[in-house]
Amino acid sequence: MGLSALVYWIVGVGGYLMFKQRTAGDLLRNFGGASAMGLRGAYERALKLCYGAAILAAVPLTILPFYSIVAPLLDPHQVSVVQHKG
Repeated sequence: MGLSALVYWIVGVGGYLMFKQRTAGDLLRNFGGASAMGLRGAYERALKLCYGAAILAAVPLTILPFYSIVAPLLDPHQVSVVQHKG
């Protein structure tokens, strides 16, 4: 979870520092996409890749607790995926 937050923070601060007053609410809208060339284009693609990686890393962190709560409700005889140590 901390790694995901760190990636979000890096992308957010990087986007703000790059666009300053022109920063849109959705940082990905600020980037030129395929029209950006050279080092700036590589930087923009790297930021988009990091943003996508952060989202992909956050999905399992959201689904696993949901699954461990709902699965026993659907099948009470099923063993929980997450073992709690008490």
